Amino acid sequence: MDPVVIFKMWLIGHLFDIFSERKPRQRRDLRLVGEIQLNLGYRWFLGYDYDDSIPTHSVLSKARRRFGPKIFREVFEYMVLRCQEASLVGGETVFVDSSTVPANVSLDSIVPVIL
Repeated sequence: MDPVVIFKMWLIGHLFDIFSERKPRQRRDLRLVGEIQLNLGYRWFLGYDYDDSIPTHSVLSKARRRFGPKIFREVFEYMVLRCQEASLVGGETVFVDSSTVPANVSLDSIVPVIL
């Protein structure tokens, strides 16, 4: 399996919050593979056509154990460094989406929680 595809799959998972559920890693990988199978944009990003088979969740689980967390930090830091060299990232200003979204909430339904 091409390591670039594995890293791209994990990048999709993190960018689109597919890893957010609190379940064993194997189930998270299973969910990620399921999302990639259905989404043509993800398939295009990975270089797969709509009828190509996607790597299984066991490939992701084995790669996670094989590479370990250190390699992910190194790859991320390398990518940020390359972006800085290409003047895509300056590091001086951070933009955060702070848009407000109106909520449909009944104030009578709010219950205080005592910790």
